[in-house]
Amino acid sequence: MNLNHAIWKNIQANWHVTYQDRNGQYEKFVNNVSTGLVNYDPFIVCDMKISWAFSGWSIFGSVNNLFNTNYYDIGNIVQPGRWLKFGLSKKIDFK
Repeated sequence: MNLNHAIWKNIQANWHVTYQDRNGQYEKFVNNVSTGLVNYDPFIVCDMKISWAFSGWSIFGSVNNLFNTNYYDIGNIVQPGRWLKFGLSKKIDFK
């Protein structure tokens, strides 16, 4: 699910929420020792981005995995927790 909305003047917010409930199992390891097959747990991940646009420029900050959800997407590979990004972009119109 995506939601885009204005906050104030040229400031926008973008929310992206993902729900995943996978079928199947994976082999779980603890200290390099197999503890057997484990079902994938369902999880929800929420990302958020706030941007300010002016004269073709955009300054933004985003938070991925806003609520620091601990989840496994593929096998025994833990996915990243909360992380932040900041950036600047420029729209170039080639006419």
